[in-house]
Amino acid sequence: SPMDLLTNLPALLWYYLVTNMISLLLYGWDKLCAVTHRTRISERSLHLSALASGGLGALLGQFLFRHKIRKPSFFLIALLSLFAHGALMLVT
Repeated sequence: SPMDLLTNLPALLWYYLVTNMISLLLYGWDKLCAVTHRTRISERSLHLSALASGGLGALLGQFLFRHKIRKPSFFLIALLSLFAHGALMLVT
């Protein structure tokens, strides 16, 4: 119900803020590791971070760090996650 959404809004907003920040940081760290030839974050982990509602953070990470921009699957998964979670927020 709409009242439940309003009651839980702060926790939900914190969840989205934290998951998107984690996703953004993962992209930044993976880019740093790529440039410095260190152990990388798996592509699966980057995809999962976007799917866990970090779509916006993943998209920002791709463009801010110019990372994974040649792989369309990263853009598509992050964008679909962003839209899916946005739609969920609207119907909840």
